[in-house]
Order: sequence, then structure tokens, then C-alpha cells
Amino acid sequence: MWPFTKFPSLPDSEVLERTVSIGTPDAVALLGYGTPGVSDVSDFAAFTLSAWYRACAVHSGAVAQLPLQTLETDSDGRTAVMPSWMDNPCSWPGPDGTTQTRMTPFEFFETIDLHLLHWGDAFLQHMRNGAGAIVGLWPVHPGLVAPEWDASRPGGKRFVVTMDPDRDGGELRTETFDADSMTQIMGVSLDGLRGMSRIALARRGLTGMINADEVASAQLTNGATISGLVTPGDDDITPAEALTISDTINEKMTGPHNSGRIPVINRRLTFTPWTMSNVDLQFLESREFAISEVARWIGIPANLLFKDNAVSTWGTGVEIVNRGLRQYSLSPETTRIQQRLSLLHSNPRRRAEFDYTAFVQPSTEDMIKSILEQVNGGLITVNEGRAKLNLPTIDGGDLLRTPAGAAPPPVAPAGLDPAPEGTTP
Repeated sequence: MWPFTKFPSLPDSEVLERTVSIGTPDAVALLGYGTPGVSDVSDFAAFTLSAWYRACAVHSGAVAQLPLQTLETDSDGRTAVMPSWMDNPCSWPGPDGTTQTRMTPFEFFETIDLHLLHWGDAFLQHMRNGAGAIVGLWPVHPGLVAPEWDASRPGGKRFVVTMDPDRDGGELRTETFDADSMTQIMGVSLDGLRGMSRIALARRGLTGMINADEVASAQLTNGATISGLVTPGDDDITPAEALTISDTINEKMTGPHNSGRIPVINRRLTFTPWTMSNVDLQFLESREFAISEVARWIGIPANLLFKDNAVSTWGTGVEIVNRGLRQYSLSPETTRIQQRLSLLHSNPRRRAEFDYTAFVQPSTEDMIKSILEQVNGGLITVNEGRAKLNLPTIDGGDLLRTPAGAAPPPVAPAGLDPAPEGTTP
């Protein structure tokens, strides 16, 4: 039961029956599973961490670059790419008949992936034409949506959305959606109502990283950055003499122009170098460790976050990293998206699918070698191989080659028709 949040448009009797997901940060804290003394971390606060920003940018940018194709399989099992409104899902006809593009496909899928990474859910409002057909989708910020179980609604859920006061003339109001008017793309979930917020789960580590950045900023602003301390010998010196000695030391001992010089100072002085303490070293190591921690939370290789001493993957290693990134990090997210979007197609033979061809494409040398092996092995024709390299067709390039050592295909004698299929000649 969740009687602690009231929406203006809901009667009191309905408010008392509202349910909340275990993935909601407030519910986690209420049940005692939160972290005492750790405040919530907002989207903006998390993005102030360079490692978190870079990890999310790499993940969402990679997903947004993948083309979303609409595939249709006919009764013979042949699959073809078909044009669809999902080619540009955040664009639909306006009142004057012209196409209104609210977000480009890159911006649209980047936003969806960021919502999944931060909040564990992405909510898409259905935009329909005059005939009632879906012609576009509009992403709604997950922080404004409260999903609830409702068996009387399509999909078994209702989505209570707090509308933006600034967009609605300063009035706070709510609107209720269901599966007919909103699609929920759910991340990792414990109850099937909503996904778990990654920021809420990682808030202990994120709070520590934010505090470390604040400490580093304060240390650079207010901390000591001197190279050492000079103290007098047995004799006391006046403030004026101390200033003269300091100016003399800085003038004769610091800077590149004093390299190799032997300064002479008419005082007995002791110089103590200012060295970094073990505490300072552990502080720097903890900040370096934070990059690895963020890489684990988002599922990005640490070398893509420019981590010091990370294993280099230039050359053939890039292909290996991309394949691992696709298999274990990107593919689970894109599968969630494409399966939910596939349900929006009115044609059951159609499905949405991200195309990873360019993402996992091997180097040019490896691709040419693979194509030659397929052509010489009789798997594809020369023209099919040239098409993969965006080259024009050539005459005679549509015949399959016979692999070396293989028996040639049987040829019917001249003047005779081949025997019908299923008969004995």
C-alpha cells in the first residue's frame, strides 16, 4: 500500500488503494533498504561526474546510432525491410498536413536509453492520427510517471502522469494512460511493475564520487600547493627578514632560468620538502577506482572512459571490444526496446529490429578476405560480394563459382529438357 502520495485528480478512496513498485527509490528507503545518511542523486548531479557522463554518452550514443528497421516475414518465410513510421518515430503530420519532427531518430533513441540507464524505465506516449492509427511516439520523463496495477485497463496497468506545470499554464494536473495510449519499456525489475532505478541503486557510490570531486575542488582552491617549507636555524628572524629570505629563495632557486645555479644565502635555514601523504595518495587512487566502478554500473569497458593504465584495444582489438559491448551491454537494452515497439505494429508479420551490421563490421582487410572466401566457396556471387562493398555490378558476376575440388553440377544433354522435379529421368 502507498497512501503517502496524493494526486489532485484522484479521489481519496482511490489514493488509499494505490500500489508502488519495489523499484521506486522512496519505497526502498521506507522499507529500510536504503543507505542511511546518503541523499538522493539527481540526473544532473550524476552527469557532473565525468566518468558517469562519458559512460552514459558512450552507451546511449551507440544505441542511438543503430538503425531501427521494420522487418516483415511473408508466408514463404522470406524477410524484407519495409518502410514504417518507426523509421522516424518522433515525427508525425501536423494540423496543416506538414510533417513535424519533434526529435530526430538519434535524439529519440538516445533519450530512451538514458531514461533506461538512469530510471530503469522509458515511457512513450502514443501519437495518433485522425483515423486512430499510431503515427509517432513521445518520450515522457520517468520521474513524472507512476505506474500502478489495474486489471481493468489494457495491459493490466495504468500510468498516472504528472503533467508539466510550465507547459500547462502553471497548473499542476495529472493524466492517466494505459497500454492503448502509452508504452512502458521496463528495465531490470523485481516485480514487473517498473524497473529499478540505476541511480538509486548506485547512489552510495555516486554520492562518494561527488563528494570526492568537491574535496578535490576545495583542496585546489584552499589547500597548500607549496613545494616545501623553509625554517630558520637557532636565530629568530623578523617578519621583514623572513620576507627578504623568501623573495631571495624564490628568485635564485625557482624557475627554469635558475637550473644548475648554486645560490648563497647568508642565513642558516632548513628546507623541508612538502610531499604527498599516504592519505592524499589513497584519495587519488579512490578517484581512479571510481572510473572502474562507473564502468561496471553502466557496462562500458574502462578503456572507453579514458581510464589510466587501461588495456589498449586499438587495431583488431576494437572489433573484439565492440562485439563484447554489443553482446553483454547494448543488446539487452535494444532487445527491450525492439520487442516493445514490435507490439505497436498492426501487422503481426512485422517486427522492429536494430541493425548491428555497421557496429560490428570488421576491418576492410578482414571484410575483403571474408567476401573472397564466400565467393570462391560458391556461397555468394561476385556481384553479391561487390554489393557489400558498395561497388557496381559487372557482367557475368551473377553466377556462383564451383569450389576447387568440388564436382561440377550436372548438365542435361543437348536437346533434352531437364527431368521434372520429383521424377526419375
